Amino acid sequence: DETIASAITALRGLFGEGSFTFNSTNGTDSATALPASCDEGAGTAMKNDIWFLYSATCSGTATVSTCGTAAFDTRLAAYATVCPPAGALIACDDGTAGCATGTSSISFNAVAGLSYYLRVGGAVAGGTGTLNVSCVPAAVCEADLNGDLVVDGADLAAVLNAWGTTNGDIDGDGNTGGSDLALVLNSWGACP
Repeated sequence: DETIASAITALRGLFGEGSFTFNSTNGTDSATALPASCDEGAGTAMKNDIWFLYSATCSGTATVSTCGTAAFDTRLAAYATVCPPAGALIACDDGTAGCATGTSSISFNAVAGLSYYLRVGGAVAGGTGTLNVSCVPAAVCEADLNGDLVVDGADLAAVLNAWGTTNGDIDGDGNTGGSDLALVLNSWGACP
């Protein structure tokens, strides 16, 4: 994908949570437009965009925002860097209600240790601002043994591989057994 290829060569760094100043005044316009759902009236192009690589430090809800911290009308987008498919758009916004000067905020489900491309640009032009990134951990899902926010075959395999030991003990009885298997099966699917 051309967007991801250009992102790789123009990344502003690998980072986690915090506040990061940026200047996209001289950023280039990436070829990939945003979907119509991210347009608040200026079209779907993102002007003067720059890219960051975010490495999630928690499994939960990641929030990326320029809300009130940029001097221009911002647009934000987040892309998955892992399959399937590489470079899939997972969140975008063009001006969030309640944010000053057409600034934006997006949220998406993040998995600790995975990386996401963050695209920051403008509806009409670029400018200066601060990108704020935070992650709120999801509620603990005991049967999600591998921490990917889904109880699935990987967690089932972990219980079966730890059978008779303490390694897959979900219920805290000191042994991995039938009750732990039942917890995995009864929790199958997305964590709450």
